[in-house]
Amino acid sequence: MKKKTLSLALALAVCLGLLPTALAAPAAIATVKASEIVFNTGDDSQAVIVQSGGKYGAYKLDGTQLAAPEYAYAKSYSDGMAAVTKEGSMQVIFDWEFDEEQQKEYGDDGKIWEFEDGKYGYLDESGKLAIPMKYEKAFDFSEDRAFVRETEDGPLLMIDKTGKVIASYDNVDLWYYETVKFSEGLAILPLADGENYAESTHYIAVDKSGKTVYSYMDQYVDFENGYQNGLVAVAEQAEWGTGGPCLERGVNGMGGAGYRDKTGKKVISGDYDELGAFSDGMAMVAKYDDDWNWKCGFINTNGDLVVPMEYTTYWSFDNGIGAVSKGSGEDAAGALVDKNGKFLTDFLYSSIWGAEDGLVPVRTASGVITVLDSSTGKTVFTTKDGKTGSPVLGGLMCAVSEAGKGTVYDAKGSVVPTVAFSDFLISDGGFLWLKSGDAYHVFRSADLAASGSEPETPSDTSAYQVSNWAKDRVALAVEAGLAPEGLGNDYRVDITRAQFAAVSLKLYEAMSGKKAPAASENPFTDTTDPVILQAADLGFVSGVGGGKFEPDALVNREQAAVMLSSVYTKLGGEIPAVEATSFDDNGDMAAWARTAVAFMNDKEIVTGIGGNNFGPKGGASIEQALLISLKMFETLK
Repeated sequence: MKKKTLSLALALAVCLGLLPTALAAPAAIATVKASEIVFNTGDDSQAVIVQSGGKYGAYKLDGTQLAAPEYAYAKSYSDGMAAVTKEGSMQVIFDWEFDEEQQKEYGDDGKIWEFEDGKYGYLDESGKLAIPMKYEKAFDFSEDRAFVRETEDGPLLMIDKTGKVIASYDNVDLWYYETVKFSEGLAILPLADGENYAESTHYIAVDKSGKTVYSYMDQYVDFENGYQNGLVAVAEQAEWGTGGPCLERGVNGMGGAGYRDKTGKKVISGDYDELGAFSDGMAMVAKYDDDWNWKCGFINTNGDLVVPMEYTTYWSFDNGIGAVSKGSGEDAAGALVDKNGKFLTDFLYSSIWGAEDGLVPVRTASGVITVLDSSTGKTVFTTKDGKTGSPVLGGLMCAVSEAGKGTVYDAKGSVVPTVAFSDFLISDGGFLWLKSGDAYHVFRSADLAASGSEPETPSDTSAYQVSNWAKDRVALAVEAGLAPEGLGNDYRVDITRAQFAAVSLKLYEAMSGKKAPAASENPFTDTTDPVILQAADLGFVSGVGGGKFEPDALVNREQAAVMLSSVYTKLGGEIPAVEATSFDDNGDMAAWARTAVAFMNDKEIVTGIGGNNFGPKGGASIEQALLISLKMFETLK
């Protein structure tokens, strides 16, 4: 989960913690006309590549232009340098030749497009062409070094940031998508003297002076990731995959797998079929069973299996948190785990993003994004608005909904006023780019974070989307402390079971004058939300069967009546049992709901929808739930 800067591929919608007061949006410090931003998510460079009018240029993160859009193609900045070319074009490098049925199945035509025939040089962070455009292959800079080739089959050259050649290597075997770079002071190069990769490929580790410091006898070395946390993945024997277009090699099986330190000593060994690079002191390891089912877990730098190899997907560790999942496809569900192997959540999430600033956003299969405390796994706030997500960077999170509407939130879940946008780049370098139309508006993250709403509970509801008829009463509900965290900023939408559980708990606390006790256990397999567990423990909500609660399901009117009436009975109130209500649609009502509906209607807390009908299966909005809660508080306290 080591991603520190993200564009639209990662977007996060965050629910409001409490009802904040809206402030004016700060002005953008720059506007950049661009259709696309090219940015390395793991890099600390203070510049970005932008595409505008079919050409590529460079800008500082604050929106200052460094190089005008004049390049035919450019790669992202890495270690303060970006490879650029004025020649070449996008071309098909391989065609699977999908038929019509395959195109529908895979969602594309089977053609693989890449930029070809360019001669590359490098821009520095000032926008200057620091190294002339003369290389057919130009790999990313790392630790002040890069590898290049002047011709496709020529020697691999190590250069510094002035373009000076430090060393030259023959027989370096790099497939189309493969790359080499320095990591922790060393780069690992794969060398080949024949076509049988398992027999002829060998590897060397070189330092930044170009000196070979170690030659590996292993048939597999993870040369692309190289040394991480002082260790590199190796296998004494390897079965190479040779199918497909051969754009990058694959290993189908390993023997003598493990990790070597920088002296070449094998310090970790294990019966593994696949190894991942270390990240934050943890590495993925995996085995295939007899049916070729892949199962992964995590080891630490001592080689201890901390998370057993029982899972189908993994997210690398970062800032002390990793994740694994069970199931596959639409049934896959992930959970957070710490470096001691302790699971912080149940297996609930289809997407999990990086832990930053003590927060980690996750997304359920139904599309609900929740922000969790990365040390405990407990919910900080929840939102329904968000297609994908990003970590908290610079005190901000961004979101783009399924409808393409963007929103910025602060780390407490309050909405930050900005321009309307549909795409973004959020950086821990202190700047936020928001795309509106054909341009990006650049803001200082600190300015936006400071303009976020105060996380207090005011009576002013002007910052939220509330129906005109409900505004005054919603304000009173807020003042009474009946509005819980996690309701979002549109009170007109239907309320979820999780949100209604929170409303019922707030009502209980307001009517009883005391805090709700912590839950004694978790009877559900699909939620760890402490508020839901508290509400269930008190009897306000219950599961739907099979150990499920379905927190993201919507609440209907009869369910709302039952949930809130249970708060009254928990406080000692009595509700007379009835077999039927006076509503004409009594037959549409669940038998278990009739007593609550009759009572709530008798007290004029929940009334009909007209024509002497109650509408038991109809939806209940957030604002309606708050008004019902307020009426109960006023009438039955």
